[in-house]
Amino acid sequence: AFALLLTGCAGGGAGETSGASGNAAKVAAGVDTDTVNYALPPNATPNWILPIGTAGKMATHNYSISQSIWSPLMTFDGSKGEMKLDLETGIADKMDYAANGKSVTFHLRDMHWSDGTAITTRDVEFWFNLIKANKEAWGGYKEGRLPDNITKIDYTDDKTFTLNFDKVYNQDWMSSTQLISIRPLPHHAW
Repeated sequence: AFALLLTGCAGGGAGETSGASGNAAKVAAGVDTDTVNYALPPNATPNWILPIGTAGKMATHNYSISQSIWSPLMTFDGSKGEMKLDLETGIADKMDYAANGKSVTFHLRDMHWSDGTAITTRDVEFWFNLIKANKEAWGGYKEGRLPDNITKIDYTDDKTFTLNFDKVYNQDWMSSTQLISIRPLPHHAW
């Protein structure tokens, strides 16, 4: 945190960087930009950073670290005074529930994995396949909920897919408790 404070307060100098817009972050000379420091509560030791939590590994500090590494499909955010869907912070840039309430269609923004490979619906499919095949071991699983309440997934193209539900659900509940669990994973690497 101290290094970030120094970085944020650093004036001009040899360590400055600037991008095309001139608004790039300024990094003080000698600051290691390949290292992340993370504060934890006393006696807390992270023991799980993978995007699919298992029972006994879902402590808040584990989730916080995982959340910072693996972008969610979508998020619910309350930082602006109201709890609501925030499509600016996730991988999906569009989400539309069907008029009958039995499905929701997502569109993925143009994002890439750290190796430059595009994030596609195949990465979403990979996550769903892992969850469905291992739902009893997934810490977020409760019988009748995700993935049980998804009857079919239609992958329209590399950026669009539709989840079909087993019945009509309250859309706020579905979005804020079920769909926020989806974490596209790099199928090409795993």
